[in-house]
Amino acid sequence: MFYFLNFTSQRNLTEHKEPWYLQTSAMVTSAPYLLPHLDIRDNEMTFYRKYEPSLKTMIPVRLKAKSAVNPMDNAGLFSFATYSWLSSLMIKGYRHNINVDTVPPLSYHDSSEPNAKRFRLLWEAELARVGPEKASLIRVVLKFQRTRILSFLLAICLLNLLPFSSANHPLLIFKKIPLSKF
Repeated sequence: MFYFLNFTSQRNLTEHKEPWYLQTSAMVTSAPYLLPHLDIRDNEMTFYRKYEPSLKTMIPVRLKAKSAVNPMDNAGLFSFATYSWLSSLMIKGYRHNINVDTVPPLSYHDSSEPNAKRFRLLWEAELARVGPEKASLIRVVLKFQRTRILSFLLAICLLNLLPFSSANHPLLIFKKIPLSKF
């Protein structure tokens, strides 16, 4: 049994017998409590609510996992980094054949609907701010990807600085050079 949320109208929750990949213009989930909050605009969200799904991956150990449609949504830091959240799917694929029905659907946070909605809101704000003649698609794309770009740059900086913290790095090894008489 699938719960079907139609995005074109008000929050309309109905049940469908057909598989999720045959339905269009909606989000399909197997549990009604996993449906997103569609009435909140991105600029009205608090920091915690905006980054809550991403921050949950930073929890290193989960004592009790919640049931999720996509196992990646419930992965902790170590399982997210090592892809161990895929283990159950790999075991299922080893024992049985995997088809479209057995693969978990895409996470809501990775689907096109919330990202397209956020991009459209950013584009409309850009149009309202500078007008259609001076609106910059590059500025909107950079604003859309700002958090990902900044976290990527921070990770690259840390990875470039870590070799210098090693005790046996060639730049940190002190060598005495004898002074020769000229």
